[in-house]
Amino acid sequence: MRKQNVIVFSSFKSLEAARNLAGCLNNFSDIDVVCWDDYFKSVYGEKYSERKSYPLFRFLTKRVPSFDFAVVLAGRDDTVIKNEYAIRQNGRLNDDAAQKAETVYAGMRDNVIFELGMCCMALGESRVILLQQENVRLFADLRGLNDDQQKKCGDDNKYHSTELTIDNIQLKAFEYSDDRNITAVVPNIVKYIEEKSNDYAPVVVGASCSTAQGYLSNFIDSLEKGFKACLAHESDDILHVPGLSPEHVREIRRIEIHVLVPNLKACKTEKAILSDAKAASGKLYNSRDCNIITSCTIRVPEQRPVSFAGKLKGSTLLVIDVPTTIQSSYKTAEAILHIKDDSSFGKGDYDRYISKELSMFNSTLRKILDDRDYKKDVFIDEFSLDADDDRTNLPWLYE
Repeated sequence: MRKQNVIVFSSFKSLEAARNLAGCLNNFSDIDVVCWDDYFKSVYGEKYSERKSYPLFRFLTKRVPSFDFAVVLAGRDDTVIKNEYAIRQNGRLNDDAAQKAETVYAGMRDNVIFELGMCCMALGESRVILLQQENVRLFADLRGLNDDQQKKCGDDNKYHSTELTIDNIQLKAFEYSDDRNITAVVPNIVKYIEEKSNDYAPVVVGASCSTAQGYLSNFIDSLEKGFKACLAHESDDILHVPGLSPEHVREIRRIEIHVLVPNLKACKTEKAILSDAKAASGKLYNSRDCNIITSCTIRVPEQRPVSFAGKLKGSTLLVIDVPTTIQSSYKTAEAILHIKDDSSFGKGDYDRYISKELSMFNSTLRKILDDRDYKKDVFIDEFSLDADDDRTNLPWLYE
């Protein structure tokens, strides 16, 4: 599992607790955590001041989607006085019986509520963790709309609240007693992140999810369809492998599709890999030890030909492809990252976003394949363009 990038939000009042939490989480090798305060400092540099307000709406809409998870502290930040009216008799409003009552409770800071909503929309609620301090009253959408006015339902004389509560949505919540003991929830947070690291919520609008679906339809499905026609001997012109005669092509009885997805290291080594995947992949294919056959094609009935690189292994043809569709994911991510805000664009944001897009493409494609019959014939591997790493991780490529 690659490192999961996590941001921690809190009020200024709860900042020390947030910093302690972030520091403790950073002790785990698979998690890279930044506290909102340190993150703002890294972006704004010397211009940053803890006491200064910033117009952060555009900043947050641009930066939050680059993270994998968000942890939001709901601390005892504000004292809220709520006016309530005991004005209902027999289910009807009775103005004459109205009696004003004041309820005092501890509530979370309004900007933290905003950041919680922003994170849920940007990451999906299953990737947002709410840390609720004891006795902090959550707002109505999380408590349930009928939490304050529970009614008896049916003849069982029991009270039932609405289903719109934190227990009935995917937002994960843990409770902590006070700021000094907040690190006690760290094991629960780490376990939850490990469980959800490959779970991308549908609310996430990322090009990589749609390009993974398009890649499967336009490339993998087309290959399968064409090879079935080839095995049925519908024509000798369906499969073309340079250097092989039609007689040798007919000896191919099986194909394995190997999808090679670049990791962040490969993207840094060869920056063109996302904008021109075919050209950049030549660095991988052209190794003398790989014995790759380039410019293979398969003619799919009623479709345009599909090109790929191949490698023969007995009667099996290994189809090897670096998805060029990742290019559109990259361009979308790049456009999002250049939305104007009041800060400069940082390399860390780019690395996080691209790393996440690659992982989302990978996991989306795996999820689709798991739901279909391609499990035995399609393999997804990552490559780094580092000769030693690739020899270790892709031994079949160098056999």
